[in-house]
Amino acid sequence: MTFSIEVVSGLPDEVELAALTAVLLTARRRRPEPAEPPRRAEWTYGETPYVPPNSWMSSRR
Repeated sequence: MTFSIEVVSGLPDEVELAALTAVLLTARRRRPEPAEPPRRAEWTYGETPYVPPNSWMSSRR
């Protein structure tokens, strides 16, 4: 994220500049939220869609 400051008319006074600096520093220090982990199906033995890892071998015999 890139911040830019543009003064359109007049000069910013010290209070406004100090407040803006504080806001920008806070935003810079804030860490990005961790990304959501990838979703994948996780089944355990005995559940309906569960297929044992070696089941493809038994069907080829």
